Amino acid sequence: MLLCVGHAHFFSRKDYHTSGHISPVPWEILEEHARQTGWQLLETAFAGNIGLQGLHRKAALCLAGLMGTYTSRQEKTFGCTVMVLQKP
Repeated sequence: MLLCVGHAHFFSRKDYHTSGHISPVPWEILEEHARQTGWQLLETAFAGNIGLQGLHRKAALCLAGLMGTYTSRQEKTFGCTVMVLQKP
């Protein structure tokens, strides 16, 4: 998305004012933040389409695959990270 339109998906100026997203965080870093603040990670899953279609979607998935930015097929297919955490 960044290469196609100049900003990460869900992180445009409009998105900031409508959803409050302020900065993209890779799920591995989010997991680490949760652990460091005392949360136990029960499950990580991925949901929601990344919103690109047609040639933009194919180009984004191809580039991401070449760059090795995905560690699972689910992460590549979906755009939102869902974590189930528990405070021990």
